[in-house]
Amino acid sequence: MSAISLPTLLGDLGPLWLVSPVKPILALLPFLPWAWAISTHLEKDADRLLLGRNKWNAIHMSAGILAVLSVLFVPIFWIGWPLAMVLLFTPVFVYVSVRNQKSDKQWEPLNFQKHLGDDGNKEERKLLKELRYQFLDAQGVPASIPEAESEAFQIMASASELPFGVLVRGATRVELLVTEAGTVGTSVVNGLREQLDPMPAKMGLKIREFYCGLAGLDAADLRRQQYGKFGLQGQAGKTNVSMFLSGTKKGLHLRLEFDMARRLKRDWHELGLTASQVDSFEGHFDLGAQGGFVLLSAPPLQGLSTLSYGFLGRHDAYLQNVRALERQPLITLDGVDMIEYDAEEYTEGYSRHLTAVLRRDPDVVMVDPIDDDKVTVRTLLETDEPPVVYLPLRAGSLGESLQKFMTLAGGDAKAAVKNLKYVVHQRLVRRPCSECSVPLNATPELLQKLGLSEEEGAGLVKGLGQIEVKPGRFETCDRCQGSGFSGVTGVLEVLKVTDEIRSHLANKDLKAALVAARREGKISLQEAAVKAAGEGRTTIEEISRAFAPARKAAPANQEASA
Repeated sequence: MSAISLPTLLGDLGPLWLVSPVKPILALLPFLPWAWAISTHLEKDADRLLLGRNKWNAIHMSAGILAVLSVLFVPIFWIGWPLAMVLLFTPVFVYVSVRNQKSDKQWEPLNFQKHLGDDGNKEERKLLKELRYQFLDAQGVPASIPEAESEAFQIMASASELPFGVLVRGATRVELLVTEAGTVGTSVVNGLREQLDPMPAKMGLKIREFYCGLAGLDAADLRRQQYGKFGLQGQAGKTNVSMFLSGTKKGLHLRLEFDMARRLKRDWHELGLTASQVDSFEGHFDLGAQGGFVLLSAPPLQGLSTLSYGFLGRHDAYLQNVRALERQPLITLDGVDMIEYDAEEYTEGYSRHLTAVLRRDPDVVMVDPIDDDKVTVRTLLETDEPPVVYLPLRAGSLGESLQKFMTLAGGDAKAAVKNLKYVVHQRLVRRPCSECSVPLNATPELLQKLGLSEEEGAGLVKGLGQIEVKPGRFETCDRCQGSGFSGVTGVLEVLKVTDEIRSHLANKDLKAALVAARREGKISLQEAAVKAAGEGRTTIEEISRAFAPARKAAPANQEASA
């Protein structure tokens, strides 16, 4: 047997070295966190900070291609692989440096002590697990956690439990009323008010003071209404909380609104208008459209603010001069001048500030709800050529909103309707849960009863509240917590005020005005709700509940809750 030289042996081992399983794994692994970080964090962050998402995507993609080429074509792997890592991650760190100059919230990817935590934070992390949420103050800074077993920690735990119990069920609002007898409260879940478990007055006061500290409000100031914000950070992400504080004759009132800005910013086409109702507004939002009053109404807790902002936001604020004068602006709209009523400068009242706004010749104006504001209504009626003015008003029906408006106008029906263009009334109905709803195979008899064609009734659904996990085995739906509903949608009734209808209203003949509107194609609120059910936006059962005859009022000696 001939001897084998060392160079020959190494040459034979070369192919085995090239197919080593370690190298492909080592080459592939860094690309996974790189792709995850870019797709889930960097791309969204660049878009939010307006840093040029497409530009940075192109840079990262080019770096990835160069890194792959380096791994594949540099002959020596232990030179090509480190070079590929430099090419791959250098743009990432460059981006972090650039975005940190644009944002107050700094990213520190190499701060391992921050990511892994130190011994001093272990106890705080342990306590944080006992809380439903981590609280963030008005500036977004996490609130410090008191020592375990302390009274301050028990208050924080109770303040954390209160919103958790309703947020998991989709609540949008919590109200508390603290009295000497105790603390009572309600929550609003899918548009319906529900009672909360009562608590002692002392605990209610402590929770109120805790929330005030987070929002930067003065808990001792009981004379004026206050408004602030704070945040909740939980497993499902961050929830923004808007807090309204006031003192009443009954006690101390506290209202928490969850993610209010997101809920109020609804596109006009998402409000729930039918196709024929949309057509009735043709030309209304155009530049140079005829001015006049648009009366927007809804019962309490039925989305009046969302309706108002939806109509205001439909105007092109970059072509038109669009303004809103509110005692407490709740959101901002792109291009719209959201003005807060200045009580110190306009001591005569809100109507004086409104007069100043109207003198600047706006194209569109939205005013604060006019529920009991006769002075504001009469100020507007005295305007010879008003712009488009949106007048929010709380009322139980379209007819009631018209009657209230005429009453606020001093009973002068002719003057009230002279510049009236539209009356829009809204009710909210619950949406079927998207996880557990199933198609409703409607019979021809049911479709005929509803006034829907087979095509219009194709979207009818029913929320079960349960999900079939196995054949014959059902579990409560996590999304709707067994209710079969998740969220709300609007159904609307629109009255376009034509010359004939205006004449009837001027003569205080509301019935004749509504008959004329029916001849011109107006649909009722119930008919709009049925159409919404046919589109799958609500259910027949929900329509029956929402439009059921009102129950008799409770005896006067029964005290209402918050």
